[in-house]
Amino acid sequence: MIDLFSGLGGASEAFVKAGWEVMRCENNELLLDVPHTWKWDLTNDLEIDTLIHMPYWNNCDLIWASPPCLDFSRGYNAPAPTAEREGLDFKPDMKPLRAAIEIIKEKNPKYWVIENVAGASKIFSKELGVNAPRQIIGPYFLWGIFPHISMPRSWERKIGKTQEWNINDPLRANKRAIIDYEVSNRLLKAITEQRQLTEWI
Repeated sequence: MIDLFSGLGGASEAFVKAGWEVMRCENNELLLDVPHTWKWDLTNDLEIDTLIHMPYWNNCDLIWASPPCLDFSRGYNAPAPTAEREGLDFKPDMKPLRAAIEIIKEKNPKYWVIENVAGASKIFSKELGVNAPRQIIGPYFLWGIFPHISMPRSWERKIGKTQEWNINDPLRANKRAIIDYEVSNRLLKAITEQRQLTEWI
C-alpha cells in the first residue's frame, strides 16, 4: 500500500498492523517519525516522477491519497469562505490532487481511494470525471475504485468530539484530519475478505 499525504498515518494503520508493506509519503518534517513514513514532496514534479518510477512499488495493491483539505474546507476561517466574505476570488491549489491522480494512473493499483472533505465534492468529482464520490463515511468523502466499506451502525467519528485543540500545536491540523482507525480497518476487511467472481468458475 502507498499512503499519499499520509499525515499521522490513520488511513494505512490497519494495513500496517495486518503486516502489509506500507509506504507513507509525507513532506512535513514533524511527521517523519511516524513508522513507515518516507519524505516525499508531492508538489515537486521531480519527486513525483521519482516515486512513479520506483519499480519495487509498481505492483502495489492499494493507493490511498488524502490531499490537503484546507483549500476545500467550508469552515468559517478556511481560505475560500474568508476570501468570499472579503469579496475576493479564491482558487484552490489543485497540484496535490493532480499529483495523486498522476501517481495512481501510472502505478495502476488494483484499488485506489482519494479522500477529502465535503467542500471538495464538486471540484474533485469534476477532476476525476465522475458525478459524485463513490462513498461518504461521516466527514470522509471517498472517490476511487474500492469495495464498499461497511461501517458499523453505531460508528461515529470520535476525533474532535472531546479534544480541546491547542491552536499553537504545529500538528493540530494533522490531528484533526487523521483518518479514523475503524475506516482503515473496514477498508482492509473489504479488500481482503471480498469474494472474487473467479472463485465461482
